[in-house]
Amino acid sequence: ESRLIGTKGRNPDKSCGCKQLKQKGHSQTHPRLCAVWNGMLQRCYRKKNANYSRYGAKGVYVCDEWRREFEPFLMWALENGYKEGLTLDRIDNSKGYSPGNCRWVDYYKQEANIGMDRRNTTGYKGVCPHVNGKYRAYISRDGIRKHLGAFDTIEQAAKARQCAEAYYEKHGKLMD
Repeated sequence: ESRLIGTKGRNPDKSCGCKQLKQKGHSQTHPRLCAVWNGMLQRCYRKKNANYSRYGAKGVYVCDEWRREFEPFLMWALENGYKEGLTLDRIDNSKGYSPGNCRWVDYYKQEANIGMDRRNTTGYKGVCPHVNGKYRAYISRDGIRKHLGAFDTIEQAAKARQCAEAYYEKHGKLMD
């Protein structure tokens, strides 16, 4: 297992010097982007990372260009909409981190792109068991959770969720 920079919770601004050499000094001028880059590498390649099972163990990788050094990632980030408060998001969660599959989004947009919660027992995102053998559907966007109703079958609840997603994509807001 290769040793990555910044492991064991060390302060990302303190180093023996090898970190600054590998990142050409950019870690001092862009510490948050350096932390995002390092976190991406940790999730994908460090088996002891708490999120490795959701990334590296499932085959999520970092493209060679970004994996080798920080500067190409930094340049891509600055040229592709990075701002404070945005998070790195993979457009297609079945693919790895690369310039063609990543974007900068706010927390709420990223939340919409996250896969199904591991505690979900219905097999449908936004559908959960409800009382009296019914199923409840909901959708969350922009920090707001909208309950779509209780349904007799999982399929009906999933259909309501699909309709709500389509409405949001078309109109940019939740249904009234």
